[in-house]
Amino acid sequence: MKKILMSLCLLTVFCLIGATKSDVSYAKEVSKEKSIEDSYKDAINGVSDLETVKPDLSFSENKIAEYTINSSLPEPKVAEYETAQILDEEEVDGVEEQTVMVTKFQNILLDDASHSDAITTLSTIDQGTSKWDKSYSVQAYSRFYYKTKVVSGTTRGKVTKVTGGWKIEDRTVSLSKRKVVIGTSGFPSLTQSKTYTPSSNTFSYNAPSSWGYVSLEVGHNMGVNTQVTLKHGSGSTWTLKLSNNHSGNL
Repeated sequence: MKKILMSLCLLTVFCLIGATKSDVSYAKEVSKEKSIEDSYKDAINGVSDLETVKPDLSFSENKIAEYTINSSLPEPKVAEYETAQILDEEEVDGVEEQTVMVTKFQNILLDDASHSDAITTLSTIDQGTSKWDKSYSVQAYSRFYYKTKVVSGTTRGKVTKVTGGWKIEDRTVSLSKRKVVIGTSGFPSLTQSKTYTPSSNTFSYNAPSSWGYVSLEVGHNMGVNTQVTLKHGSGSTWTLKLSNNHSGNL
């Protein structure tokens, strides 16, 4: 009889524990945030937790605006790489939530003609072995963090934080007029945007806590855009633009 009573007591305890667990929020998976260096390695090698854009290796007015440079110098080369990392997955009051970090890099090669074949090489061999990633003059990079959750069967997301900056490898290049714009647009929160003008070559901003979620299953856009004016030597200037966004429909 004592054994029966003890078994019943233990069963009751286990049932209570199970009921308690189902009533509270719990984390399913947490990943350690990768360093900028490790994210860069992932980006140039095509490693990502989510589908991202393929490397974009081209000169474009979407990347460089107001371009004026000494005609004796070759045209700059531009390469972009992107990677995403899922940082956290959890269930909150029965709602699945996810935290994602997207990191994007933009490498600018200015006037080293000896590396003019780097773009062609990059498209035909393993990206991690290419000298292109070691030969840039300026690198712009940014990260944006966003959360997703399912509401009434619809996946929604919102930006929570952005970080980034500009790295100079060519000492003849100087930076000015830095600008960072973070924001979201879409249903039902419409447009939410904030502009910053950092005074240094790195930045970190939290999105306003009042910003709401937008549907990721209809037309939307969320992320961070950066812009900076660069001067090369005594005469060449250009404006570098990096767009790091989650847009479109799921």
